Amino acid sequence: MRWFFVACLCLNGIGNVYAETLESPNGVVPDTSPASVIAPSISALQSDAKDVTKIANDHLRVMREEIKKSATKKSSFLFFSSSITPLNQALLNDLNDYLNVYGQKSLSVEAVQLKAILHNRMDQNEALAMDFLTILSAYSGSRYEKASRKGLSDLLNDQLKYHKAVIDDILNLDFSTMPTQEDRLFALLTGLSAIDDKDFNPVIAKACSQFLVRYPDYRKNDMIQNILAAHAGKNYHVAIYHYRTLLTIYPQSHLRPNALYSIGEIQRTGLKAYEDAVISYKQVIKQFSSSDVAKQSYIKLALTQSKHLRLYQEALMTLNTTVEKYADDPVGKQALQMLGEIYSKKTKEYAKAVESYRKLSTIFSGDDGLEALQEAEKIASSSMRDYALVIAIDEQLIRDYDNSPLAPEKMMNIANIYDKKLKQKSSAIATYQRVIESYPNSKQAKQASANIKKLEKTGAKSGLF
Repeated sequence: MRWFFVACLCLNGIGNVYAETLESPNGVVPDTSPASVIAPSISALQSDAKDVTKIANDHLRVMREEIKKSATKKSSFLFFSSSITPLNQALLNDLNDYLNVYGQKSLSVEAVQLKAILHNRMDQNEALAMDFLTILSAYSGSRYEKASRKGLSDLLNDQLKYHKAVIDDILNLDFSTMPTQEDRLFALLTGLSAIDDKDFNPVIAKACSQFLVRYPDYRKNDMIQNILAAHAGKNYHVAIYHYRTLLTIYPQSHLRPNALYSIGEIQRTGLKAYEDAVISYKQVIKQFSSSDVAKQSYIKLALTQSKHLRLYQEALMTLNTTVEKYADDPVGKQALQMLGEIYSKKTKEYAKAVESYRKLSTIFSGDDGLEALQEAEKIASSSMRDYALVIAIDEQLIRDYDNSPLAPEKMMNIANIYDKKLKQKSSAIATYQRVIESYPNSKQAKQASANIKKLEKTGAKSGLF
């Protein structure tokens, strides 16, 4: 759309006035005044060696002039083409190298602005947003701040609207209170880590790589390494490489358990390398047994063993160990649920399945416990046909969940079992009477009363009562 306006202005004879301005993001163009061409931001380098100052200024001047000369005027018939040319890419590469060398000098903000011009020219919106954010964070208070804020706002209200909430949170940070440039860029990258998007991931990953080159001794580089790995997207081997780098060169990092666990997750879900995933999960459990991800590693290990490798006995051993270690933890609940499912559907050990579900219900109340008892009852009834066990399970449900709508249903089920399955008419009548007394206003009470009359009538005819 931005090129459409340029073309229309040109066709109306006034494009020459505005085209150059619109060619740069939000009307910001590099300073090409004679003084600036000779020595841009010279005051920022007064404390540096003269040769370094001259090299930095000369390099920036050459790139600035080349970007200005290489600006292309698009015709009205090429609205949607972009200027991704070898020259523009070479300029971007040089600007990145320049920032790696001179990024901590105040004049380097112009290099970021030149990158923004090129990314705008190439219609690379995510990279353009990163340029704006870099100016607003690392170079807070620079002469490009106002235009960058406006440009970023335009992107967030249009092409990047799905990332507005995350980026707005970043913009609410007070970068001016952060003591160093690396602290400000670190805050930016950690804020952006919440974004997981196939188009934004490469931009975030590249920014992390550049950060690690520019600030090799920063105290929180392990966190940047972790963000770099997490934003590799579907480049699974690249992600694993970055996580392994974290494990190797940051031996004291608190992120090492998460890195090893993430490797296992990529091997399982991305690469489908299930045997490798098993090894990674076991390493987490062994090396980082007290970490939170060790708990999840037990579950993912059992899942891989049962679902993907069909090693059911190994999975059962893993899950029983999990229950022993984390009986009253949510991970223990997951393990008991998985035990019940494997016992009932894979190994056909129905009694053990019922035991697992009933154990879950005694540890975890609420909906989880209620659902577990229902699963146990279903197995005892349909797979085992053990009606005494069904009655015991239903009695447990009534006792533990007496206010549940299921309670009168289960009491009726007990009475029906006595009546239809066990042929114990007196026990059936006594249980129907319990329904009436315990839940007098329920529909089950009405049905129980009718069933009692029917049984008494049948009993009278047969001489049983």
